[in-house]
Amino acid sequence: MRSSDAVRADHISRKGAMIMTLGAVVLVATCLLNLADDHIGVTPLRASAWGIMMLLWLIVLGTGGGLLLSRRLREIMNDELTQQNRGRAIQTGFWMAMAATLAVYGLSFVLPVPVRQALNLVATAAIASGLLRFAWLQLR
Repeated sequence: MRSSDAVRADHISRKGAMIMTLGAVVLVATCLLNLADDHIGVTPLRASAWGIMMLLWLIVLGTGGGLLLSRRLREIMNDELTQQNRGRAIQTGFWMAMAATLAVYGLSFVLPVPVRQALNLVATAAIASGLLRFAWLQLR
């Protein structure tokens, strides 16, 4: 392994962690806007955009990102510590999904919670918390 490859991989990893943090903030902001705008109705384009955004962040979280990088850089970036961090982040996302599901279930006894909003809340909580945990672990 060349030293320049290791330095470049470290730089890309740090930048990726910052992008994941920003992505989590955007996901939460989008979720809150969707909750506020639900009375307007959802167009097929808007629903598709939400689904694609969630799928892309799931792919980034599941792979660590960097799919467009060379195989050599991906191998350097995907060391044992990164794999452990990704596993911890995915665990965090799972437990947050369970907590959000229970919260929405409890809320449904007090307020009517439309299915689309419930799914938005649970998915956003899971993916955003996973992204934030991975970013935090990578940056420390």
